[in-house]
Formats: sequence, structure tokens, C-alpha cells
Amino acid sequence: MSIVADHVSFSYRHGRPVLQAVSLEAHDGGMTFILGANGSGKTTLLSCLAGILAPDAGMILIDGQPLSAVTPRMRAQTIGFVPQLHTPVFAYTVWEVVLMGRAPHLSLLARPGQRDRNAAAQAIRTVGLWRLRDCPYTEISGGERRLTLIARGLTQGVRYLLLDEPDAHLDPAYQHRTMTTLAELGHTGDVGIIASSHQPNNALLYADQAIVLGTGRVIAHGPPPTTVVPAILNNAYGMEFELIASATGRRAVVPVTRSSKTA
Repeated sequence: MSIVADHVSFSYRHGRPVLQAVSLEAHDGGMTFILGANGSGKTTLLSCLAGILAPDAGMILIDGQPLSAVTPRMRAQTIGFVPQLHTPVFAYTVWEVVLMGRAPHLSLLARPGQRDRNAAAQAIRTVGLWRLRDCPYTEISGGERRLTLIARGLTQGVRYLLLDEPDAHLDPAYQHRTMTTLAELGHTGDVGIIASSHQPNNALLYADQAIVLGTGRVIAHGPPPTTVVPAILNNAYGMEFELIASATGRRAVVPVTRSSKTA
């Protein structure tokens, strides 16, 4: 099973394409990173994959079926979308926010049943927020809100979870906790994780494959060791990177500085 972008193009204004013939394939299992500079089309691509935006050209396929032919209810049962920023309006508890994820599985005016509550409980435990389940969503930290939204997506029972910069605005500990949780979900569950990011090193640490965008086009697509490399990142971000490696084989990419050039 897979979610596919087949030569997808999209413009917000006529004559100014944001995506240009973008093709990719991600499966229900594992984790895919979408990397690229500001304005490269990462969020737009996620929005097209989620069915929030309709491509001007090309097609999104979900398990071989055009996404445009899938009913909104079925789409919500298959694809979950976690935005980068979410401003809560009401002081719902963590439990209530997560339980809302069961809405696509309920008929109009139906109340959640035991099966729905069990799904919410399992999702909250999966992301490690059980102790906060009765806390108002408005009073928890940004990292805890991000994990709450991930739990809501899992409660939907989706096969694909799309996240817009889940590692943004988080301290290193919460970045690691969030990305480890997502990677484990992709590796041990039946959920395909697709996340946009500004952190190439997180792709090296957690992802199974990486897609690098540049001005709306795919520059590279494949395993992070072959795509998250200086030559490709130099092209994507318009700056020089260098690769460093530890004695244990861990790799990281860092900007080239004046001191590193001198050395």
C-alpha cells in the first residue's frame, strides 16, 4: 500500500508554480522526510498529499486509487494531517482532543463508544501523555501539544500520517522524543509517516527515505545516506555544507564556516 504523487504541479497564483511535476512514493510503514528551503513547496506538497489542496496537474494516488475519487469520510479514515501550528480555541482536555480523532468513524450525532475510547487511550499511551490526559490542551507545552495532535491522528486509525515540521519550535529533548515516537510508529506499526522538516540531520537520524525539494522540484529522492549529502544540500539551500562522522559511524551535515575552510 502506498501514497503516490504522480507529476504533481500546483500554483497559488497563475504563472507562479509552487510545485512542478513532483513525483514521489511512500508506503504504509517507515518514515519519509521532505526537506527543502523556505518556499521550496514542502507544506504545499503535504497539503496536496492530504487532499487539502487539489493539484493543477498530475495526480495523488492512495493505494492505487485517485485521491480525488475518495470520499471525505474515507479520506479522513486513511490520511491524518498534523499542522505545524495549532491555536486552540477552547480548553478541551488532552483526552477530548485525542478522542475527536474518532469523528470520521462515527455517524452524525453519534457519541463515541467503548471502541473509540479504547483507541484514544491506546494513542495517548503510545505518545507518552497518559498522565496529562485530563489536563487542558491550552495549558500544556508546545511539545506536548504536538504529541497530542499526533495521538489524535493515530486515533483516526489512519494508514498515513502527514506532519508539517513536527520538529519545529521544540527543544532537543522534545525533538528527540517526538521524532523517536514517529520513527517507532513507522517501523513497528502499519502507519506511513511523511514529515516536512528544516532539519537535515533529523532525516539522517530517524528517516528511512528523504525527498529534497528545490524551487518546487524534486532534487533527490532515496535513502538519507545518499540524499542528505553536501552536494545535494548545497543545491537545495544555496549554501555550503560539509559531512562529519563520528567514530561510531554516526553522520551529520553542518554549514561550512570560515574556520572549517581554513582548517
